[in-house]
Amino acid sequence: MKIICRQGSGYNEKRQFLLHNIAIRPKWDAAAILEKISFRLTRRGYQPTWKSFFFRPFDPSVFIGFNSIRIDGGPFVTFFETTLPRISNKRTLLRFLQVRAMKRGHCKSLVAISGCAMRLQLELQLQHQPIHILHPPQNVLVDQAWKKRFEHAETIHFCFVGRDFARKGGIEILRAFNQLGPHNWRLTIVSDLLLNDYATQYSHEEQIQLRIEIDGILQNRKSQIEHFENLDNSRVLELMKTTHVGLLPTWHDTYGYSVLEFQANGCPVVTTDVRALPEINNSKCGWVLPVGAKFEATISPLDDEERRREFSKTLEYLLVDAFEDILSKTGNDLAILAEQAVERIRREHDPAAHKASLTKILEKQ
Repeated sequence: MKIICRQGSGYNEKRQFLLHNIAIRPKWDAAAILEKISFRLTRRGYQPTWKSFFFRPFDPSVFIGFNSIRIDGGPFVTFFETTLPRISNKRTLLRFLQVRAMKRGHCKSLVAISGCAMRLQLELQLQHQPIHILHPPQNVLVDQAWKKRFEHAETIHFCFVGRDFARKGGIEILRAFNQLGPHNWRLTIVSDLLLNDYATQYSHEEQIQLRIEIDGILQNRKSQIEHFENLDNSRVLELMKTTHVGLLPTWHDTYGYSVLEFQANGCPVVTTDVRALPEINNSKCGWVLPVGAKFEATISPLDDEERRREFSKTLEYLLVDAFEDILSKTGNDLAILAEQAVERIRREHDPAAHKASLTKILEKQ
């Protein structure tokens, strides 16, 4: 069986299936070519229209993609994070072709990366082939001596990794730490401190004021907070191995890959309760802040400015409480949570089991 993917596949494809030892060949198709032409003309990067479909007629190979539906009649498997088809209703013809392709037998399966994604898809009440749930694979990354970092830990090391700083709760993290008393903690931030995103929707003027606030906290707390604008992935993973607690108190994320990486490195994580996060984090291996449920924002970002302000304040208060709770614990308390996080990864994200399930789907007749 020959398997192909889109030429220029990105991080999501790598995270879901490209790291498996499966012979998957990247191929050009009409959508990838149109995307390249569009970029040359407009200089605009991500355009979901071109990434939402794959068109390579007369190729009998099985196409495997992420959020992308094959519309040329060839066999395919599609992973998705929210719902399919992903394209706007305004693209009437293309959407029709995608819905039709999802119904037909050459669609081997739709693969939801979380239970949340599966529920959202079923709520659309579209006819399509069966859905499987496959959470992303993740290797356990700790060595035999990993628990030593928790022994006699006098200073608790927190870590935040994320490009969209505001959307992922970075501002509330800084505000919460800035309220803490003379506790022994340090924080490492790996982020370009981006403040412009679809969830927080800060205006240009608000972003200017927030930048001043962020710079002030970083300066005043420079003995405790270390900031890197960017690090190679290998250095990030090494940083996680010295971390006691990971942070992703996000306003909105469809999944939260960094949570898996923290847990795989023996770090319990502080998250919110949005989208798939309650499926990969819980009180046995970390801390889940119930801010999404309080504001009915577990699925979609808030669209009201006043509610966004209240969301931010509530998240900040919950983070203060969580940090004070964490700092009151012993190293052994944190090690127990960390051990549960590692076991959760080993049990629920085993790459060999993921590969076996995916192979079975691909070989479906």
